[in-house]
Amino acid sequence: MEDTKKWYASKSIWGSILLIAALIAQAFGYSLGEADQAQLVDIFSGVAGSVGGVMAVVGRIIASKAIIP
Repeated sequence: MEDTKKWYASKSIWGSILLIAALIAQAFGYSLGEADQAQLVDIFSGVAGSVGGVMAVVGRIIASKAIIP
């Protein structure tokens, strides 16, 4: 794999986090179906990607050094 991305842009990471959260919720009597989990993974990965984009723009705005081409 030569392409890289931040951890929060990974659907595998979000799927794992939500699986753990679903198991904890199930232990307390709540239940999430597979379709609900898949939808939450899509939502969280989209939100995380958006947050990452905003952080990149803000970081570039407040940066003190120029980018060299």
